[in-house]
Amino acid sequence: MSSAATAQLDVKALISTGIFTALYFVLLAVGAMISLLNPFMMFVGPLVAILLSGPVIMLFLEKVRTPWAFVILGFIIGALMMLIGRVWYCILVAPFAALLGDLIARSGNYRKRSLNLLGYSVFALWTVTPLAPILYDTDNFLGHISGSMGASYAKTLGEIFTPAGMGLFAVCVFVCAALSAWVGAIIIRKHFQTV
Repeated sequence: MSSAATAQLDVKALISTGIFTALYFVLLAVGAMISLLNPFMMFVGPLVAILLSGPVIMLFLEKVRTPWAFVILGFIIGALMMLIGRVWYCILVAPFAALLGDLIARSGNYRKRSLNLLGYSVFALWTVTPLAPILYDTDNFLGHISGSMGASYAKTLGEIFTPAGMGLFAVCVFVCAALSAWVGAIIIRKHFQTV
């Protein structure tokens, strides 16, 4: 393995991780704002966030190239999601997905863009987690949504996010992440010199 891929988590890597985490969180917030427009946008909003985030995460993987940095990003994002009221296990799922993504990217020393693309695509699947309660705690989840967004919104959301709808959503997440990471790789190739 190259020394760049086996670098230790130092202050520079932690600062870079913090910056990329903040950028990623802002892009997630953009998707969340879109999701508020109507129930269908609850499907589209996270996909928009994923499409916007691909270049950011690809640049993160290219520039930081430090084992565990991706996991730290995932943990912070999971903790923030839990703190803003998403399901508590976001703090487990996001870093686990980041760990898988990190292992994939690390297998190519963070230099193989196809593996970085796959790593981001796997990581992006964590975004299904906040909607997971609709599958096993439907009445409570939709009741909570009804209280904040209205009964009509909650009813339509329940019709969209059936088990099949959740499966379709997960597939769309993976495909959008791969497409976004591919675009990110092109941007990096054109505008950022990497060693």
